[in-house]
Amino acid sequence: MGGVIDSGIFPDHPSFSDDGMPAPPAKWKGRCDFNRTSCNNKLIASTAAGAVVPGANVLGHALGTASGVAARAHIAMYKVCDLNGGCEASDILAGVDAAVGDGCDVISMSLGGPSVPFNPLTKILAIAIGTFGAIRKGIFVSMAAGNFGPGESTVKNEALWMLTVAASTMDRSIRSIVQLGNGAYFHGESLYQPNTGVPGGFYPLVSAG
Repeated sequence: MGGVIDSGIFPDHPSFSDDGMPAPPAKWKGRCDFNRTSCNNKLIASTAAGAVVPGANVLGHALGTASGVAARAHIAMYKVCDLNGGCEASDILAGVDAAVGDGCDVISMSLGGPSVPFNPLTKILAIAIGTFGAIRKGIFVSMAAGNFGPGESTVKNEALWMLTVAASTMDRSIRSIVQLGNGAYFHGESLYQPNTGVPGGFYPLVSAG
């Protein structure tokens, strides 16, 4: 049973389909207490236990099969952030306590704050203390390293008892095609994907060097 502590979940996404799922484990003490305020459009939980979804892509690119690390594992979502994205330390700790009490085997959390280790006034220390309690109960804790880098002091959730996770490389490419005035085509990569319904135009070449 994986406990995901975040801002909510998008339950209707194919990654969270319950087709073919077994019953929850007998030790599970949680309950279904879901309403619309528990929803968001993020798929963070799918990276942990999302079902196998063929044909996943981004705007037609990187076509492939999406799956969580532990496909078909049971997920318990603990919403600890408000509708504006604010996540109070007290709510995060309550979520950790609930996951421990409900019988989760794993806790996955993609939350954090500024990297200021062992400052008693920070949310990051509250998370560290709460997850230490979970570790003492034999629960594995996985935390996000943050969305910044690669500079110094940009890693979040660096307490020794957490597994701090970050993406380093990927094998996907966001392809883009450029046509020059002489008719030559060049294939490359670009995060900018213009609307294909808008007529193209010609622009001067600019050297970035």
